[in-house]
Amino acid sequence: MVPAIGFFANPNLLDVAILANNHIMDHGVGGLVDTQHYLDQLPVSYVCILAFCHNEGPMATENTPGPCPLFTEEILVNRLSELKKENDLLILSYHGGEEFFTVPWSRRRKLFETFVQAGVDIVFGHHAHVVQGFEKLMGAMIIYGAGNFYMNTPYQLLNSGTELGAIFDVTYTPATSSFDLSHIPTYADNLSKRVVIASGHQKEKIESTISKSCKCLIDPELYSQEWNRQSFNRFRGRYGWISIVYRLCRFCLTKRALFKRDAAFTEKRDRDIVIGAVKYVFSKISC
Repeated sequence: MVPAIGFFANPNLLDVAILANNHIMDHGVGGLVDTQHYLDQLPVSYVCILAFCHNEGPMATENTPGPCPLFTEEILVNRLSELKKENDLLILSYHGGEEFFTVPWSRRRKLFETFVQAGVDIVFGHHAHVVQGFEKLMGAMIIYGAGNFYMNTPYQLLNSGTELGAIFDVTYTPATSSFDLSHIPTYADNLSKRVVIASGHQKEKIESTISKSCKCLIDPELYSQEWNRQSFNRFRGRYGWISIVYRLCRFCLTKRALFKRDAAFTEKRDRDIVIGAVKYVFSKISC
């Protein structure tokens, strides 16, 4: 966006901007440098929390800029453990996972558990473009997805729930090392091009989505059913059964390194979605 709009025009709206996402390099190095340049002129920090992005688009290397990819588990755990000793509170942002699913991917849940075991106190996940649930794990707070704040591209608008989001408010009490979590439902009004506090039908939809997602997090059977159903819908896409046949052929014929670490996280996700979709079809046939 041009600097005249968005938070550049209202610098007091936020304190921290997270640059680790799969679109930060859409306009190349020049776009990234410009973004940092404008942020440097505002009271907005962009380096005070840990932020990683899944492997999508140009990533940072030893010689080129970009979002920080996830390190190998051993390096990551060691680094997080060191940082935990030096800081009172450790917050980690992770951009990755599954688009348009209201339940988080099982592998991402395990990844977030690894973060928590290494000492992270708050994990903030995003990339799904729809709201997802949250949970407390080993004393830490995990937020799986806050939905969209404002993103009205045609691709987004084709998917239900992308106009909805939530602002999560996490309160930490040092004396008891405990967290309290609340959220404000938001709605992006594409007619006025404004984000407002959701009410009525929009608010009910957000609350229902978050509540159902949270129930799936504590009920393995319910989670499996919901993941398989949404996998089928995602795999089918907007073109029905023709899309399923096309995607299945493409998946089977394309050579992919399915079992590398974070570099192949997206491929692992596609594989699990395929499996979930097939399970959903068989469950309907067996009924």
